[in-house]
Amino acid sequence: MELGFVFFFNSVLLGVGLAMDAFSVSLAKGLHEPEMQPRRM
Repeated sequence: MELGFVFFFNSVLLGVGLAMDAFSVSLAKGLHEPEMQPRRM
C-alpha cells in the first residue's frame, strides 16, 4: 500500500512541475512578443 501512495504522490508532483514549466514558457513567449496588446497578455 505504501508503494501506491508514493507513486501517486510522485505523479502529482510531476504534474505540478510540468504545469509550472508550461506556464513559465507561455509567460516568457507572451512577454517577448512586441505587438501583443496588454489586454491579451
